[in-house]
Amino acid sequence: MMQVPLIPNQPLLQAEPGPMGPLQLRRHVRLGLLENSAFDPNRLDFDISYIATQAASPDFLEQLEDDFDAYGFDMSYQGNDPQVSWLSERV
Repeated sequence: MMQVPLIPNQPLLQAEPGPMGPLQLRRHVRLGLLENSAFDPNRLDFDISYIATQAASPDFLEQLEDDFDAYGFDMSYQGNDPQVSWLSERV
């Protein structure tokens, strides 16, 4: 089974990646989203180096300007932007 970083957007402080975990993709039957069925939230250790935003990436910001219809979810989102809807609103 393929191994991936447990926290993919955590900056590397050394050449070796941090803790790894298995990746087993499946399609969520009701939502139609891909999810990692092997994901274990008990293995996560968020510390001060965790970066939850992609706003520092010029490439990501440029993509935001493109007109496309896509959605996903981020359980850590706590904003009130009217353009962001909760996943339950789409089900």
